[in-house]
Amino acid sequence: MKIPPCLAVLCLCLPALAAHDYVGERPPEIRVGGWVNLPEGADRPSLESLRGSVVVLDFWHTTCNRCLAKVGRLRTLHEDYAAQGLVVLALSAQNQPTLQDQTPKKKIEYLTAWDADQDAFGIGGDEDHTPQWHTDANPGTPETYLIAMDGTVVWQGPGISALSNSLVEEELARITPMPDLDYSDAFDKVRKDILRTRYGKAHAGLIKLLEKSKDETDLDHATQLQAWVEARGAAYMGLADKSIEAEHYLHATEILGEIEKLFSDMEVAETADELLKTWKKDKEIKKLIEAEKYLQMGKDLKRRRLYKDAVQAFASCIKKAPDSALADEAKAEIATLQE
Repeated sequence: MKIPPCLAVLCLCLPALAAHDYVGERPPEIRVGGWVNLPEGADRPSLESLRGSVVVLDFWHTTCNRCLAKVGRLRTLHEDYAAQGLVVLALSAQNQPTLQDQTPKKKIEYLTAWDADQDAFGIGGDEDHTPQWHTDANPGTPETYLIAMDGTVVWQGPGISALSNSLVEEELARITPMPDLDYSDAFDKVRKDILRTRYGKAHAGLIKLLEKSKDETDLDHATQLQAWVEARGAAYMGLADKSIEAEHYLHATEILGEIEKLFSDMEVAETADELLKTWKKDKEIKKLIEAEKYLQMGKDLKRRRLYKDAVQAFASCIKKAPDSALADEAKAEIATLQE
């Protein structure tokens, strides 16, 4: 059984450390030892498995006053927006017994996990526990992240009071929840495909149901569900359009690839395929994609504190596409390293 979008908050707990700025990026995957309150039979969540949902990701610690001050707000987000598809997750570097004791005392119902290796600096890190989420040794404050349905961070901050409901609602508006209807057994396979994000197969199943069923209620439910699947595809394409406007063709390519996979044989998948084929022949777009690869490489090197190599990568981005918004972004990154 997979976790439905209505399980809204994944909170990750960590001692306070200065955090890398992930806004506009896909952050590293989370690695946890286990979940305190995962429903029986549910699959362990990951950022990858939650792609298509909006996620609030919180790093916290039960002895951190600033962390505890956020619990009420996180609880409210979970209660108000879980039904709309918000997932709230929390991760702590504390041990399992502590969290199992404290989570019910704090009345935390959103999903809470402990760190896999009990090393505060290694959450989400590689096999050698190189820190990915927190890379600066200087003290800071615990971070909270809002992650959009395409997996990119759209907001982060040490305190959650600055995360407005309007921003959460703006992201949730892209993922209108599945119609809450009393589905008959005829929808079992379609609903299973939707749960596994196989929207193309679900869409094909709905077309067959519409062709064969004579039950008016089933026909009405199938029509509504078909419209919802198509709207979900349009929402993904809207994210690709947003990346194209910012000249982030590499990111747009990733989204279009997901559209092809998730919405196979649907019109939106055909549109994505046509765009990708066109871009492979467009020299200017190919340059922008290469430039964005250098930009992302530079950000990764900067995160790992390999500053000299990062500057070289940013310089390569500027050289590859000197008059682009990507070049401006790379110049700004170099400027921060020279400060």
